[in-house]
Amino acid sequence: MEYFCKTCKKKYASYQSLWNHNNTFHKDTKTDTILKKPVVFVCKTCKQEFTNRQTKWRHEKKCFKPNEPNNIITKVDEIETNLSKIADIQSQTLQLLKQIIQPQKSIKMIKNK
Repeated sequence: MEYFCKTCKKKYASYQSLWNHNNTFHKDTKTDTILKKPVVFVCKTCKQEFTNRQTKWRHEKKCFKPNEPNNIITKVDEIETNLSKIADIQSQTLQLLKQIIQPQKSIKMIKNK
């Protein structure tokens, strides 16, 4: 079987000879190598491209859509709402306790007389 150089059309008896020839004379052209397209990983949120799957994963943990509110801000708002509800419940509880304690004091005063 004969092997031909794709660049200069020379004929060689073995693949090894052709490989040596290409490696010596056509090292920069790389005619025999197949150029592979790099694998690209895309962020689902902002469409940013990454060459590494783990890098994309780390990015996606922090990435938010520009129109979508950050989870942190949403949680802070929820906490503030809950704190105001707790404060309301505390004030209602204090009012109820005052209503219970005042009649008990008056009952004690009547008994002591």
